[in-house]
Amino acid sequence: MNIKLLASCIATAWVVTGCGGSGSDSDPISSAADSVSEATAASSSVSISAAFPESAQAAAIDANAESISISFLPSEAGSIEEAIEIVELSAQCLQEQGFQDWSCLPEDGPSVGEALLTAGSPSVSLDLVPGKYRVEAFQFDTINPDFETTPISATSSFVTLTEGEHNIELNLVHATWTNETSFSLQLLNQPITDDTDTVIDVNPDVDGDQTIADLLELTDQPIIGMHIVGLPTFDAETDALFDNAASSATAAFDEFDEFPVDIYGDPDETIQELIQYWVGPSLHIPVIRQGTTGSTETVAWWFDEPYFEECNVTEGETTDGEFYCAERGNSPALLLQEYQATGGNSNTFNLGEMWAEFSLENEMGMDEFDVEGGLATVPFQFADPTITTDGTTVTLDWGDGFQFAHVHSQFLETLDGEEEAVFLDFETESGTTTFADDTNSLEQVDAPTVTGGTTITGTVIEFLFQFSEVQTGANVPEVPDTITPDQLGDIDPVTSAMAAQAAAAAGLTAQSAATDNGTNCSAINELFSGVFVKYIWNETSSTWEGGTWNYTYFLEDTNQDGAPDTVSGEDWNGDGTVDQFEVGVFENWTCTYDDVTQQETCEDLDGVANDDDDKIETVPTGFEETGTGEYCLHAFSMTAGQLNFSFSDLLSTTDVVIQTDQ
Repeated sequence: MNIKLLASCIATAWVVTGCGGSGSDSDPISSAADSVSEATAASSSVSISAAFPESAQAAAIDANAESISISFLPSEAGSIEEAIEIVELSAQCLQEQGFQDWSCLPEDGPSVGEALLTAGSPSVSLDLVPGKYRVEAFQFDTINPDFETTPISATSSFVTLTEGEHNIELNLVHATWTNETSFSLQLLNQPITDDTDTVIDVNPDVDGDQTIADLLELTDQPIIGMHIVGLPTFDAETDALFDNAASSATAAFDEFDEFPVDIYGDPDETIQELIQYWVGPSLHIPVIRQGTTGSTETVAWWFDEPYFEECNVTEGETTDGEFYCAERGNSPALLLQEYQATGGNSNTFNLGEMWAEFSLENEMGMDEFDVEGGLATVPFQFADPTITTDGTTVTLDWGDGFQFAHVHSQFLETLDGEEEAVFLDFETESGTTTFADDTNSLEQVDAPTVTGGTTITGTVIEFLFQFSEVQTGANVPEVPDTITPDQLGDIDPVTSAMAAQAAAAAGLTAQSAATDNGTNCSAINELFSGVFVKYIWNETSSTWEGGTWNYTYFLEDTNQDGAPDTVSGEDWNGDGTVDQFEVGVFENWTCTYDDVTQQETCEDLDGVANDDDDKIETVPTGFEETGTGEYCLHAFSMTAGQLNFSFSDLLSTTDVVIQTDQ
């Protein structure tokens, strides 16, 4: 099927493509107005043109497009690197404020240059001041769009203009994309087994032993490409079809009408939501296409409960008393583009992620079996592990990048009345990921890129891992000096907290270590440990002291005159007093109740032989998570064609038969 092409020209030629190389040395938090007013004496004459219906250069546009609007918005960022720095600062601002503060969000200035291109008027000239801009391009199915007109799709790019001529590219990717060579799943469609080779059904509510692929609604047919659907089209269709039904995509996008990010979630997720909010026109919905010549084509995307709700596929209890949970999630595709006068155009295209997880937990909430798998295209976006290699093995050290802190005040009950104290909930997690240092190394996987608006090349990472978790005694973590008692609310002690999400997106957290699935598959291992400790602020020593609530503490009124006069309870730390919060000791979370003996049994975590029952220990309960997994790399090259997909297809029983070789 033929597809129109857009070619727009800045100065000598405007092409429409771009993301992520080097940034500039300018201050990333300067205002958008300042970024375009520093060089008022200089000017950039911008000539823009579009070729209708087709051109040998530039980006693919929809066959129904009758006009293209282009706007230059003064921006705080003139590159992807600067944009990431700014959203990190925005996330930090939100955490410090502790409420939904719109002033923390990145914001572009009002448009200083606009153009509407049509077949009858395909070119226009603009005069712009050198500086930083975010350029937006929208395609419409009408010749005279207004504010009420829903675009077919859109795109954007961060650009830095100096005096003189520039050749800027902007890619439009709203299209049906077909792989040059199809590929099949190698891991996700295999039966799941535990360490005794017993097959595990990851969806007990469905007949037959289900696989991770089944949870993801993927089939055994080859993957032949994707439908990449622009966000405006997605919103318009889904509002009508699904009546604003919650989904992993609509949940995030509908929030843009209110405050666009969850300030109470993980810091890494806040950063991801901020960049999506800022470059909204560059978001698309990626729908996987599977099939063979002459077969019925199937598509994979779903409209379930939001991905952030646990067990959104199914949950229940087994006959053995274990709790099972199956959940899945998917994320939008994000095209990041930039133009630098010295570095030219570049882009990176995260084609989204889909994942599913199944777990079995005991009555204490500990995972007895856990398996996760999915597909991703970007291994380390926004992550910053320390990477080393000995020539044989690559090690990713995530350091203490998984820290969470929450400072809050609470009243203690004393004989003199209520006494306010400040507490800190502090959680830290660290670990390493290892895989072979060879041609199949994840370290060598780059994000997909768009070339000429008509080709996307990259690598799909198929991952499947199984891990186990045990509880053990842990050291009391040292609280960073930056956490003080006056910082009420959530605090992120580290600045690079994207590690967990990026690791999960790449499958970097552990199933079978076998690597006989093919030369494109490799083993991966992980070891993580962590601990949660509650601290109380000691005003006398100006230090945080770890401990636990004393559930035996109570105030007695021995005189029966209505006023407590005696403190009763157990002195857990042996300091001679019974405190409502005992420092230096910790509740043992490994304790379980034995129905036969009708007693609690606990693991000895601190090795103290004279413990009465090990319910209270001198060390906190930590965890160790270990596992091995496997990932397979599928290189691909997709070419664009006119979009022949509607989200109504996901609800339709009409078969789509593939007529040509894919």
